[in-house]
Formats: sequence, C-alpha cells, structure tokens
Amino acid sequence: MIDLVNHPIPVNQKTLSKEELERANRFKFSEHRRSYLLCRYALRCLLGFYLNMKPEEVEFEYNPFGKPSLKANKYRDQIHFNLSHCKNMGCIAITKNSTIGVDVEKIESARIDMISSFMTKEEIASFSLFQSNKEIALYHLWVQKEAVLKAIGTGLQTPPTDLQGIVTSQVNLRNEIIHNFYVNTFHFPPNLLAVSTLSKVNVKFLLLENLLETYT
Repeated sequence: MIDLVNHPIPVNQKTLSKEELERANRFKFSEHRRSYLLCRYALRCLLGFYLNMKPEEVEFEYNPFGKPSLKANKYRDQIHFNLSHCKNMGCIAITKNSTIGVDVEKIESARIDMISSFMTKEEIASFSLFQSNKEIALYHLWVQKEAVLKAIGTGLQTPPTDLQGIVTSQVNLRNEIIHNFYVNTFHFPPNLLAVSTLSKVNVKFLLLENLLETYT
C-alpha cells in the first residue's frame, strides 16, 4: 500500500527508464506526475528485491493492451504483478505463479448515469433495490470488474458488461469467483480495493514506506 498524500517517498529518478520519465512529463497536473513517478519507483524497488537485482535493472514488456509484465527472464513466469492508484492511495500487488489484477478507487459522489455503461441488466436490477450505501455498492462493483479485466490483461478494452459481478455494499469478498477469477475486496475508507487472481490467495498488506526503508 502506498499513501500518496501523507507519507511521500523520495523518488530516485535515476532508477527509472527514459520511457517512464518521458511519460511522467506528459502528465498535465503535477500531482498526477508525482503519483506516477512514486508508484513506478516503488514497483521497481519491490521487484528488484524479489528478483535480487537493482531497481534500474528491472525490465518490463507490455501486452497489446498495455499491461506490464517482466521482460523475459527466469522469473517471468513465477512473479506476477499489477499496479493501481487513485487520488490518495496506490497499491502494488505481487504474487507467484498466478496472473493478477488490482484496482483501487476513492469513493466519491456516484454518477448514476454511468450505470448502464458497466452494469449488466441483472446488476442494475439488484442495484435498484439499494436505499442506502449506493455509492459503496457502485464503486465496489466497479473495482471487482476492473481488477478482473486487468488480470485478464485487456483492461477496459473488454466491455465491463461482459462480466457479472457481485452487487453488495459489504466490501469483504473473499476468494469469490467472478469470470473464472478469484476476487478479494477491501475497504480502506474512503477507498475500495479489489484483487483478482487465477488461484485462491490469502492477501497480506504491507505499508510500502516500511518495506523501502528495509530493502533500499
């Protein structure tokens, strides 16, 4: 977990690639640029630890939809990762021997006009029964779907309506099956988080600042 607001981590830009720095400079707003740099730096540090190499030595490749993975090496099929961040929180998910997708979103005023763009008819019917906590139920369904789509590797290039999620404001799914993936969800007010994997997992959270102090 990365607190993007209250506990900023100094970023050593020398560890980042030319492409990462160029992309960072394309962000219009400084807070977006800072979040991107911080998350990419943290990702390199963590993967460097697992791979026993320097952060700047970690190499990535991308599928046709932009999902990153380790560039071909002996660890490529063993270590899988995914990254997500919103306005105030970032999350790096790392697992062994299972593709993974993660999504974190900050709960804000729900745009009801978005419902038809990502909900199935069955989900809309279930959602219409909610009298309270509608924002939580809406964002909860969204993070489920985006985490699964990121695990698949297509992201939002696959219509979210192709998936049938679980409509509930109880944010505590544990290895629930959605579209053949196991989904776990968590509530860190004001944020919701979903992790999607091909096999059952026991999700453990670590505060990134403490890890980086130890491993860098």
